[in-house]
Amino acid sequence: MKKETWIIRFLYGTVSGRLLLKILVHPAVSKGVGKFLDSRLSAWMVPLFVKKSRIDMRQYEKREYRLGNLLKDETLAGQFSGGLCMIFRLTPQDYHRYCYICDGSLEGTKTIPGRLHCVRPAACASVPVFVENSREYARLHSPRLGTAVQMEVGALLVGKIKNHPHQGYVLQGMEKGCFAFGGSTIIVLVQKGRVCMDPDILQNSKRGIETRVERREQICMIQKRNTF
Repeated sequence: MKKETWIIRFLYGTVSGRLLLKILVHPAVSKGVGKFLDSRLSAWMVPLFVKKSRIDMRQYEKREYRLGNLLKDETLAGQFSGGLCMIFRLTPQDYHRYCYICDGSLEGTKTIPGRLHCVRPAACASVPVFVENSREYARLHSPRLGTAVQMEVGALLVGKIKNHPHQGYVLQGMEKGCFAFGGSTIIVLVQKGRVCMDPDILQNSKRGIETRVERREQICMIQKRNTF
């Protein structure tokens, strides 16, 4: 027969434990603890429970980082099938204002409330950060890129995305907004066949290496399209 845990022995085997037990066995206590365990506040306890119980998580499905989940718009997501997703992570010491990626018509914006996970690679490896964090994006129509999406993602201690109220036609390099405080992440979606990425960046991405880029640095080239 297995030995009881020390807490059980304390609660049922000592005078002070039995006094505490009278409180713990009240239904209201269990109800309150149940609400806590059902809430997001208890999420930090899950990895501890998995480790202590030696649960093999390989038997469970992982949540997918799907474009439809990121955009909350399956129709729009379908327009980027086979396209490119560029992720620009800003650190607090980086310039925390951001500009439009191209000339084009601003066709719409969307705000998606969410959590504020850290956006470092280590966090992204264990949590679907970009589909859970609060974010905003603009849908642009560009003569050169077709439909493109430029998204700002909030992060831990970076809870404010301040976009300027632009309408109509915008220009590449025009300030779009800023993060408060510090930097976070910009995600850019480009349709298939519109651009050709720099080979060095593609190679680094395959190896899981971040590439530092500067403003005005060319990272891709517009592909020429046949006209009839």
